[in-house]
Amino acid sequence: MTRLRTRRGFTAVEFMVAVTAGLAVSAAAYTLSKSSVDVFQQEARLNAAQFSSMMGMNRLSADIKRAGFQTTPEVGEDPNVCVVPAGGNFPDPDLLVAARVTEGGPYNANVAYTSGYLALPAAFASANNRRSPDRLRLSANFGASSSFRISRMENDFVWLDIDQLSVQRIYQAAQSSGGFGICSAFEGMPVPDSAGAPVAPGGRPAIRLVDNAGRSRFALIADCTAVNGTNNYASVMLELAQTPAGPGCTTMDVTSPGYVNPVQFVDYALFGAVDVAANFAAIGLPQPIGAMAAEDVALEPITGASSRTFLVRREFDGVGNVVPASAEVVADFVVDLNFSARRRVGAAVQAVAFDALAGIPPNEIRSLGVRLSTRARNPDRSVGQVVPPNSDQTITRFDVFAGASNTRDRWARVRTMFSEVSLPNLQGDAF
Repeated sequence: MTRLRTRRGFTAVEFMVAVTAGLAVSAAAYTLSKSSVDVFQQEARLNAAQFSSMMGMNRLSADIKRAGFQTTPEVGEDPNVCVVPAGGNFPDPDLLVAARVTEGGPYNANVAYTSGYLALPAAFASANNRRSPDRLRLSANFGASSSFRISRMENDFVWLDIDQLSVQRIYQAAQSSGGFGICSAFEGMPVPDSAGAPVAPGGRPAIRLVDNAGRSRFALIADCTAVNGTNNYASVMLELAQTPAGPGCTTMDVTSPGYVNPVQFVDYALFGAVDVAANFAAIGLPQPIGAMAAEDVALEPITGASSRTFLVRREFDGVGNVVPASAEVVADFVVDLNFSARRRVGAAVQAVAFDALAGIPPNEIRSLGVRLSTRARNPDRSVGQVVPPNSDQTITRFDVFAGASNTRDRWARVRTMFSEVSLPNLQGDAF
């Protein structure tokens, strides 16, 4: 007789033990995976902060090196400037300084810090951060590599020598590749209108006129007219906003009076995401940047996005108005911008510490030390610095929330870059 054997199954207890063990292993694997992903994302954000700082420093350093090129260290002190602008149709004399640092000053709980003309987020001035970033303005010929020889000058009109190679190169480039021509060097590059068509940026561009004796004066351009010829410009004429007359400059009113070059004014300042969202056009930024900032501010309860701050580079015309659409974000999530310097005093060079530039004559500055700090996008640490450093010292963690927060982590790690940039156009003796 054949006996049938039955296969024994799992008991309820064995089944529960197996399921529990499986869940435990799955939970451990999920936790490990999530932790790995979180660490990867945190390090990616920190690398992005490092990259942002590096790119911002490179752009800032390049502009600082050019400061004072084909302009003046300080118009009110320069003995080679024979007519000092006094307002009206002349360039604003406050702009005609090669490099001017506006100090944020030491931390003060009762001070609302500004950079540009808008208030910085409250997180900067909090007791946990103690930040008060500086602001930098530069003047130079940023738009061209050379000056242009003048063929003649009559009252308010200046004609360029069309036979010089610099003018011919611009003409050929405009004809062969669809460039904007020589007037864009003086009036600024065209900006797109609402339909995307390029139009002149407007404003009151500035120029420097130099006579054969090396004496200079500054003026504003009212108009630029370039007439195309067969193989070159038939004529290039600049109309000035005023007649540049004055003692010591009469040699400019003769044939071949000298040279002319454009002068631009560049500003580096921090702007918070809230103000960028509401005032992007006034700052000089394009609309997409404003829309991005508005979307980011909506994430405030989680990321502290209202403390997000952009380092913005923008241009001014000769009377201090922002050139439309000239602004660009050169670094993101910036938490500190601070400058030191080396100044020339007689035959000696003295170091000037961070937060100590107030009152230093701009014409004495020979190099600028730059400290630029950026933070990770999201807070990733629950503990900050035990003793918050003063604004002249480096910060390592930034409290992204000015007030209460519903998140465990409220501190973002910070990466800082340092650089000392010489001003080669200001290396002569102080005057």
